Formats: sequence, structure tokens, C-alpha cells
Amino acid sequence: MPRVPACYRLGVLENVDLGARGIRYEATRVDEEEPPVKLMEGADQDVSILEPFGRLDSTTAQEFGDRLMALVQAGRSAIVVDLKNIVYISSAGFHVLLIANRATAEKQGKLALCGVIGDVKRMFEIGSLTELFLICQTQADGIAKLRE
Repeated sequence: MPRVPACYRLGVLENVDLGARGIRYEATRVDEEEPPVKLMEGADQDVSILEPFGRLDSTTAQEFGDRLMALVQAGRSAIVVDLKNIVYISSAGFHVLLIANRATAEKQGKLALCGVIGDVKRMFEIGSLTELFLICQTQADGIAKLRE
């Protein structure tokens, strides 16, 4: 099987001819350096809100996880993560969420997820992860649930 060049991973789809046998692969071309994940951060009084955009995968999960853990380490005991603008989540993204959920609970805090829709919701269901998190429909629902 022909190797896909290293510069082809995730990004804009294009056709790439990789062999004399006429084999064509759908691959994606990316710049050498992936842009960091876009994060919006806010607060509603005592509740921190973190809203990532795009993909939570092996290239973006580290930065997202670092910010999430910084909130936990800073003593924020109520955190809502709004996933409505996430189009894809990999095991690396789930790993970060699981670690943050456990760390928050160890500090007697709560982590709520909201905006778990579409393919992201399907990934949570396939991985049987819906039982492990407090999942709410909207940010307002998550904030209210954390204040109970």
C-alpha cells in the first residue's frame, strides 16, 4: 500500500495520485503547523464557561486540556464546557474531558457539558460516555444545574 506523504493529514480534501497503478486516495493537506484551538472563555458569576471551536483531536486537545486544568487548579469549582461549536472529537478530546471531570470532582467541584449535538453526541453515545458526564442542553441549563 503506498504511503501518504507526511504533509497530508486533516484539512481541505483534495485528490492525490500516489502510484503508477492508478491508485487515487482522498487525502487532506495541512500547513506544517496546525493552528491552536480557538477558545472562548467567560464566567457567569461563580460558574466558568469554556467554549472550544472546531476540532478536539490530538493536535488541539493539549491546549484545551491545559486551559481547562488551569481553571480547576485555580479553584474554579463550577465549570461548563460548551461543545456546540465542536465538529469532531477524538479519543484525545475525550481523554482531556475525562481528566478534567475527575480533577474537578476531586476538588469537590462540578463539570457540566452542554451543546453535545450531532456527530459529537453520536461519539459520546458510541463510547458509552454519556453516563460519565453531567450533560445539559444549553449553557443556561448547565449553569443552573451546577448551582443546585
